[in-house]
Amino acid sequence: MASHGPVTGKASLPPLIYRAEAYRDTDHFRETVWGCPHEHTTVEGALNCGQDWIGSQPETLTESA
Repeated sequence: MASHGPVTGKASLPPLIYRAEAYRDTDHFRETVWGCPHEHTTVEGALNCGQDWIGSQPETLTESA
């Protein structure tokens, strides 16, 4: 999930911030099952956070693209 962060300094556009979130594949409304409690400055950081969470879950969960 990407959203705009706070405007800082003289920048005309706020920076993007990223958060890792998890949803159930069968949920068409995409209700969040899990979300990392902090913000990331890169997509890679959010992806790694989500991968860490998936790795800590029981084997019944799978990743989908």
